[in-house]
Amino acid sequence: MKTLTKILGCLTAVTLVAASAGVAYANNESGRRLLMSPIESRFTLDPGMQTAGEFTIKNNGNQTLTFDVRAEAVDVNVPDYSDIFGDAAKSSQTLLANWITFDNGTEWTLQPDEYVQVKYNINVPTNAPGGAQRAVILATMRDEGATIDVHRQAAHRVFATVTGDLRSSASVTRIRIPSLLFRAPIRSHVKLENTGNTDEWASGTMTIENFFGGRERARIETSHVVLSERPRDVEIRWEGAPGIGIFRVTQEITLLGKTTSESSVVFIIPLYLIVIVGLLLALLIGKIILDRKR
Repeated sequence: MKTLTKILGCLTAVTLVAASAGVAYANNESGRRLLMSPIESRFTLDPGMQTAGEFTIKNNGNQTLTFDVRAEAVDVNVPDYSDIFGDAAKSSQTLLANWITFDNGTEWTLQPDEYVQVKYNINVPTNAPGGAQRAVILATMRDEGATIDVHRQAAHRVFATVTGDLRSSASVTRIRIPSLLFRAPIRSHVKLENTGNTDEWASGTMTIENFFGGRERARIETSHVVLSERPRDVEIRWEGAPGIGIFRVTQEITLLGKTTSESSVVFIIPLYLIVIVGLLLALLIGKIILDRKR
């Protein structure tokens, strides 16, 4: 009896000590590698106006590459925000692709380490509706003898707000932090909603501290676009979490100037440790039962 109690005490002690303790790429396997920067631009537009934007594309591989650029409508599936292109993406909020033209051509050939600035114009119609507009400019590499292509496109996203009848209305509807994990990473789940007609950006901070002593272990800063009338689910992760521990996790999200916060104590307990404790408890209970029968 005393031996089993000592084992459980040591195991608990060991557990508590351990507990305290903007660039896009397109590439393929043939050595072609395209780098695009920045990966997004934001504009405020008036009906009837013209404005310009640009981004840089560099051949970051070891072979000559040829690519072309084009503007397309883009939308998202909800709530995971996976992309939708083409006709399925067309709506009153994805007209922006039709307003984009290119100044210095749409096709280039670059040697390794060469780069080009892609310049484009946005010509806003006089009858453009007020509110959010979005498009994507895709840079697509040519095959030209490559036998295998992987991720042949890089994307520059264009977000715009057209002045007029604007309604900003977005909120954080839920923050959930799982308190019991069998393995890393530590994560939080955030639900965001936008019922207005303008796109908004939510900024987040996840802070992880040791439960014992309060020493900060990590601080993760994030930013998430919340599109008009497109609710979004976001998972924020601390990939560097250890395999065992007790932590205090705080997740803050700021959206439209309002900060929403949630805190939780998080236990990371490997499944094998739970099995060992369960076996020891079973032995202890069995020992107690046998002792009472004697």
